[in-house]
Amino acid sequence: MFRAIILCIGLAGCGGGGADSAAPEPAVSYASFRQSVIDTGVTPFSQVPDSGHHRYSGQMALNLPFGSMPRAEYIGAFDLTLAVGGGSLGASGQVAGLTDGNGSDLGGALAFGGGMLMPDADPRRDFLWLADLEGDLTKDGIVYDLSAKIRGDFYGADADGLAGLVYAGAIRQGGDIDIFDGSFAGRAAD
Repeated sequence: MFRAIILCIGLAGCGGGGADSAAPEPAVSYASFRQSVIDTGVTPFSQVPDSGHHRYSGQMALNLPFGSMPRAEYIGAFDLTLAVGGGSLGASGQVAGLTDGNGSDLGGALAFGGGMLMPDADPRRDFLWLADLEGDLTKDGIVYDLSAKIRGDFYGADADGLAGLVYAGAIRQGGDIDIFDGSFAGRAAD
């Protein structure tokens, strides 16, 4: 139940779109793309590839506060490689090109790192993998340091999609700190 509520919150956002491409163009709705990935169904852990490098491309939406400005949703493209082997997972890649769709673009990129598979996860309520996200973003000439955790599931019969949540996000600038969250979805890029 708790996970279903979080997923519903993460789906709030823009409207319209299509799902035939791996990573939709910014004009295509992030919410529609994300839903098209989720609609393929969670891949059972027994069907998740147990070795190799698996590359995904997609979009990430982050609810970011900057100073005294109201929180806004920024959407950017990501490339993520998950290295699976020996029961472990390593994440690499980045999120870049974050924009609010109203002409406010962020400079910089966020990098994926770390990683852990959760083989005992119950896909009805738990996520199958975890990773880290961190880096610097620039807005109006000011640099902000961001860090967060991501939790995700694989989707589709062949784990050809992934989606999940960004949580425990911290955004720092000087002595100020605030929190953020978000969500992401992608499709196999290989």
